[in-house]
This record gives sequence, C-alpha cells and structure tokens, in this order.
Amino acid sequence: MKFRLLVDIEVFEFIKALRHDEQRVLQRRFRQLQEFPTGFSDYHEYAPSGHRVEISICDRFAVNYAVDHLDRQVKILAITLADKNR
Repeated sequence: MKFRLLVDIEVFEFIKALRHDEQRVLQRRFRQLQEFPTGFSDYHEYAPSGHRVEISICDRFAVNYAVDHLDRQVKILAITLADKNR
C-alpha cells in the first residue's frame, strides 16, 4: 500500500524554476519515496521540534522529508542543493 505524498508549497515553487529534466528526476524520487520511504534515506537529522527528518540525495538535490508511519504519509518538507547540506 502506497503512502500518501504531501508536498510543501515552497517545494513546488523551487521545482517550478528547474529545468524539465531536473523536474522529472525529482518527480521520480517522490514516487519512489511514496512507494518505499525508508529505502531512499541517505541520512537523517532532527528538527528543532525533535522530529526526525530524512534526507535523500537525488542528483544534485537534497530532498528533506518526514515519514508518518501511523497515518501512512510522506511529507516533502524542503529541497535544497545537496552541497549546501554538507
């Protein structure tokens, strides 16, 4: 059973400014996260609230997301350039 995918509006604004090929790469990663959210996490951090935030490196981007197993939701919180997260 797929997880429900929730995407922050700022992520849409970020993606809108990208080239079409980069948009497709990120859309493919979103589908992968929706199918198997724990399988694509490269590392994690903790938000100030204490919630765990997964980071998935996808091409030159870092996709920050949270997984809510109880409600079966994947929440895409932000996308940044991967080298800015290091």
